Amino acid sequence: MKSKRPDWVTNPDTKDIWIYSGLWITGVILILLAATNFFTETPFIRKNILFVILVIFSLVPIIQMTRNYFANKENEPNNTNFQNQ
Repeated sequence: MKSKRPDWVTNPDTKDIWIYSGLWITGVILILLAATNFFTETPFIRKNILFVILVIFSLVPIIQMTRNYFANKENEPNNTNFQNQ
């Protein structure tokens, strides 16, 4: 039986980064279109402050996941097989 991979936030791979970042961007765009009159006014007015707070708080796990990805990538042993000549 396969061993379970650690949590996707603490040990993400490239696929996880692309999937969750794409879902986050899609969600932000859909909320922006649904909650504001996007084509006639800016979303950064006082009426839409909850939208801005929601986007900021939803960005935190994406940033954390990306930081963990690059930290884990630096700590991985180099898998290139160079022969000593």
